[in-house]
Amino acid sequence: MRVLVAVASRHGSTLELAQAMGQALRSHGVEAEIHQVDEIPPVGTGSADEFDGILLGSALYEHRWLTAASRFAEERSPALRGRPVWLFSSGAVGNPAMHEGPDELPDLQRWTGAGEHQIFPGRLDENDLDADERRVVDELGVDGGDYRDWAAVRAWAGRFADTLGARP
Repeated sequence: MRVLVAVASRHGSTLELAQAMGQALRSHGVEAEIHQVDEIPPVGTGSADEFDGILLGSALYEHRWLTAASRFAEERSPALRGRPVWLFSSGAVGNPAMHEGPDELPDLQRWTGAGEHQIFPGRLDENDLDADERRVVDELGVDGGDYRDWAAVRAWAGRFADTLGARP
């Protein structure tokens, strides 16, 4: 059984979540491949249509997925809808009111046929931010830090493996 963990990550935090998901899937006996969405070929070796299931995620910025992830979901809709897909978002930090989104979730669910969506808190390192990102962080009064809950990430990926009938 093969699962693709496809991710769009701006500063690497969401990619690290995807890597943890891959480890959890492997501990359930699932072959997992982790790729940035813009590195996945449309067809042929390594394309989305070669996997038994897909975890698709993106960093959240102002309640929106990164363009590459949304584009991947829309353009690969036929391949994604033909297999189990769960969606995840990362980046919510600070104020619990920020733990919403993505705004385009209805479209993402329609394109992918996703069975579930989960938001995971992210990591905020102010040294990684550009001027516009710093402005948003300052306006929101968000403190930097690593808010990720690794146990929750691994458990969620494990539940996905269970839905596929994987055996640890």
